Amino acid sequence: RHTYEILTDRLEPIAPGVSSTASLLRDLGTADFVWRWPGGGEVLAHYMPVREYCQGDTIDLAGFAIGGQRLGADHEDPAFVTGKLGEFIDELTPYRQTPYLFVPVGCDFQPPRPALAEYARWWNESRFAETGVWVALATFEDYMQLVSFHRDLLPVLERDIAPVWTGYYSSRPRIKRAARAAAESLAGVEPFLALTEPASPSLAPAWQSVVLANHHDWITGTSDDGVAGDEQMPRLTDAIGIAETAWSEVLAELSTRIDTHEADDGQTIVVVNPGPVDRSAVIEVAGAGAGPFHAIVDGTVLPAQVMPDGRVAFLAEAVPAFGWRTFVVQPGAAPGVSASAAVTADTATLTTGRLDARFARGVDGWFLESLEVAGNEVLAGGSLEWVVYSDTGGLYRIGSERPDCANQEFREVSVGRLGDLELVESGPARAALRATTTVDGIPMVIDLSAAAGDDRLTLRVTGAAARDRTVMLRVRPTAPGDQLAMGVAGGVAVRPLAHLYTPSLWPAVTWVARGNLAVHLAQSTGVHGTADGALEWIMFRNATSEYPCDDLGPSGTEDGTLTEELSLGARDLSAQGATELAASISLSRPMRSIATDRHAGDLPAAGRLIEVEASAAVATALKPASRGNGLVLHLVRPGAGAAAVSIRRGILPWAGWDGESSLGDVAR
Repeated sequence: RHTYEILTDRLEPIAPGVSSTASLLRDLGTADFVWRWPGGGEVLAHYMPVREYCQGDTIDLAGFAIGGQRLGADHEDPAFVTGKLGEFIDELTPYRQTPYLFVPVGCDFQPPRPALAEYARWWNESRFAETGVWVALATFEDYMQLVSFHRDLLPVLERDIAPVWTGYYSSRPRIKRAARAAAESLAGVEPFLALTEPASPSLAPAWQSVVLANHHDWITGTSDDGVAGDEQMPRLTDAIGIAETAWSEVLAELSTRIDTHEADDGQTIVVVNPGPVDRSAVIEVAGAGAGPFHAIVDGTVLPAQVMPDGRVAFLAEAVPAFGWRTFVVQPGAAPGVSASAAVTADTATLTTGRLDARFARGVDGWFLESLEVAGNEVLAGGSLEWVVYSDTGGLYRIGSERPDCANQEFREVSVGRLGDLELVESGPARAALRATTTVDGIPMVIDLSAAAGDDRLTLRVTGAAARDRTVMLRVRPTAPGDQLAMGVAGGVAVRPLAHLYTPSLWPAVTWVARGNLAVHLAQSTGVHGTADGALEWIMFRNATSEYPCDDLGPSGTEDGTLTEELSLGARDLSAQGATELAASISLSRPMRSIATDRHAGDLPAAGRLIEVEASAAVATALKPASRGNGLVLHLVRPGAGAAAVSIRRGILPWAGWDGESSLGDVAR
């Protein structure tokens, strides 16, 4: 829109005949508004209606400031500058509902304007008496504080600003995955540092990189190749390394402090759950013989299996959230629930006791015929198809997002099945299948697995997109309806199948659901609901530049092969997104384990740092307070309305609550 305005000197909606947020604010006559989320949260917001954040960079320029360039002639004289300020006032006055106007001076890569204070003085001395407008050099925060005194004059908008610039929802998935992995690994280890090393500052450099990754040209994947490859990825890789070092130290200390002297004979394993909900998972440890083996905990026998490399994989069941549980692996088979998989000439199955996935072989390859969770079908035939789009967009936008630019497209060009399907594991602790094919000549691998008793099918997808291609996975949920629900930073967003563009992509940060199906994501991506009931999400995208309209943003590539992880399960409508958020967090906070011996210790064989009980809220973080000696517990309620939460003491000591703060609740 910025470029369109410069070229045409007109303000228009994003697409003809469609009311955008920009055109709505223009019609309301305001640049300031209150944005209200469906959950009730509000933020005081400001829209920069004239040349976005570049308006004021031309205060002493006869021309344009765009893309790091100043096109035109500089004029650092009172007559020109005061004339420009008068133009700014005229441009912004139609958007004024309070006594204040904001002129941004912040265009990308522009040199600072060192004489701004002098420019303000020129205006105030020569034009204030005439106009009644006083010019002050100040920050955006200063401006918003002034506007906040007139909040009751501003409209309240309850509308979705998305979708805009929908390419960046999935540009550079490698960066998106690394940022999520770093953040969740750090958030996972921090609660245990409160137990083992509460004053440790060792995570600070890693958190700094994670915070910087929130920048709008970092997490979005819209920096050029040099910045992404030489600065952003190395910093995130280092952050992950710092977190892993902290985990090694925490596990080593826990292995000596947890009391295991009453453990049964066998290999003693402490399993740590850094996630927000109690859960089970398959843990791999060093093997000691050909088997069979099982695991035992509190008298319960659990399944285990010998891996091809000789390691033993066992089911670590019901490990407490923010806690640990001690298991013993010993010889002998395990009765009860187990996972299994099988592949025949035309059919394949993967079952866990709670999940039943059935595959069929068609003339053009394998596909997921149905997926049942606890006896309820969530996916129907024709699921897990590879869908390839020709995408002439770039890091910011998909190819069809420029109505003012000819010869661009975002168009489906091929649909393919899973290809070959082979058996990898058949329990009893875990079952796994592997699907392999090629898309545009690039090998694609999907590893599908589930543990005994699991109610989610986990997918590890390895592949890449060819140049100018976007590659999606397509499934067909049962009872699909005409809306998509997805987890975003503000909670849960419910969105139509199409809006502004065809197809419409929406940003899913932690999960997306259609009908009875929920897809839990380990990284954010773009999602799409088709008119015939399917759900698609972007796995790989390699759109290099917005040609022929490459006036905005750098070009970039994502040629290398990478691996993404997600899971498929039943949507839990009663929890209003809390179940799906917890499942997404669990993907990026895997359970940790360490072998130990039998010994006495000051910590119990099983325990939790703190106990949080909530059906519609998630404890996303627990950490030592950076100020004072308390703890910070971060609770998120994704849905609307009140959510009851019970918090009880665990291993970590605290005496009471200081009350709510803007950063969460503090226990001391």
